[in-house]
Amino acid sequence: VSIPFDEKMTLLSTRGNGNNLLTEKTNLSKIYNSLMIIGLTQECINKAISSSEDKIKITNKNTKLAKSDHFKNTLAEHKIELENCKNLCYNALLKFQDFGRSNDCKMEVAMCKYLTPVTCCKIIDWCVQIHGGRSYLPCNSKLFQSYDYVRKFRVDEQPDEYLLSVIGKNVLNNANKASKTVKDLNFTDSMKK
Repeated sequence: VSIPFDEKMTLLSTRGNGNNLLTEKTNLSKIYNSLMIIGLTQECINKAISSSEDKIKITNKNTKLAKSDHFKNTLAEHKIELENCKNLCYNALLKFQDFGRSNDCKMEVAMCKYLTPVTCCKIIDWCVQIHGGRSYLPCNSKLFQSYDYVRKFRVDEQPDEYLLSVIGKNVLNNANKASKTVKDLNFTDSMKK
């Protein structure tokens, strides 16, 4: 039996398209890892809440830390930041699913890869502060391991400056496309009349 061989096609994709295929798979795994560290950060917040219910705030009222307004406000801000990161990851996944290529959702993936680890590191650091020195004493503590994992994830990614330049470049390209569209539609001529 003779099988025809087409030099331009391989089993995975067209010839010379391996780098794009690899980029797509790694971008999907980076979004998945971002969602995973968001879940890890939520666990750390839960530990901080349970720890704050045990601690007494040193004031003239001697109330529990969990009942203080500052704690509640900071907790709410961190929860909003975490939800923003989650929505950013979901948006990147939806664009990836709609377009099917990583080039069309490069900015969304870069935003996930930049913002999620930065935000999660900040929130886990706050959780460690709430939990106190007990979280750093044993190296097998969940908070210590979480901070270590998220920090390594941030270091393993491309530098923040590169990710920010990718986002900025895409914003500029989108602005240039939008200005060309406005010029093509001659909105300025119709507004003068």
